[in-house]
Amino acid sequence: MSDDNENVPEKESAALVPLEEKTVDFYGDQITASLVERGEEQVVYVSLRPICEHLGLSWSAQLQRIRRDEVLNESLISVFIR
Repeated sequence: MSDDNENVPEKESAALVPLEEKTVDFYGDQITASLVERGEEQVVYVSLRPICEHLGLSWSAQLQRIRRDEVLNESLISVFIR
């Protein structure tokens, strides 16, 4: 069985440290959103996997679609939890 995270290129070498985290309601389910500072701006990130799971979608298939999309792929950040 292969790991969905293998061969994911690392786009940034520094860890993103959340300035703030909030749990938001996503169609009746709870999703964590994190506010991080990237350069001069603050950006909100959400995890793709829980959203896919709550919608009943395949996470790996959605990840492949995002990688193929020129605009969405630019915003894709992989986070590995140890």
